[in-house]
Order: sequence, then structure tokens, then C-alpha cells
Amino acid sequence: MKRIVTVNDAQRDALRHNCLFWREQLRLTQTALAKRAGLAQSRISDIEQGSARLTLDVVERLAAALETDLQNLFTPVPRGSSDTGSRSGRNNGAGRF
Repeated sequence: MKRIVTVNDAQRDALRHNCLFWREQLRLTQTALAKRAGLAQSRISDIEQGSARLTLDVVERLAAALETDLQNLFTPVPRGSSDTGSRSGRNNGAGRF
């Protein structure tokens, strides 16, 4: 059975922003990120638009493909930020879900 991830609006917005931001930082297309994560490109597009239904498996794959962890994937990054900080999840305790 797939475990659905329930997120609030702020977490969904953080995920959308972080997915796009870190994908661009890694200089990946949606297709390249999808291949890394083992997902369809349309799924990446849906995530970046905030319209995807999320499962734990999908967000874990996405985090691995973006070279980050779940905490950082859902931690809001200030708009216009040019630095993601540490993607290891050891930079702070904010953004728990």
C-alpha cells in the first residue's frame, strides 16, 4: 500500500519552489530529473506546479535525485535566494513536517 504524504499549503509551496530551484541549481531539465528519480517528466511538472498527489516513495525519490533530504525538500527557502545552504539536512531544525 502506498503511503500518501499529507502536506499543508506552505509545505506544498516549499516543495514546488525547492524542486524547481534545486533542479535549476543542478542544471537539470525536468526530463533529466525525472530519469534520475525514476518518475515520468509529467510527474515532475505536476510537482513543480503544486498539483501532484504525493506518496512517500515519490518524495523520497525526488529528494535523492535532488541530492537533498526530506526535511530540506519541505523547508521554505526565501524567494530570490541564491544559496540553498547545506542540503544535508544538518543546517537547521526548521521545516519539519
